[in-house]
Amino acid sequence: MENSPMLSIYPNLKVLVWNNCSGRTTEKTLIRKTEE
Repeated sequence: MENSPMLSIYPNLKVLVWNNCSGRTTEKTLIRKTEE
């Protein structure tokens, strides 16, 4: 999963999937990732 080319192209998708799996708030994390 880590080496999936789709996740490399869409890092935010990986964040969404990770947050959904861990039950966290995706929107807040996406905002943080965008601001970094």
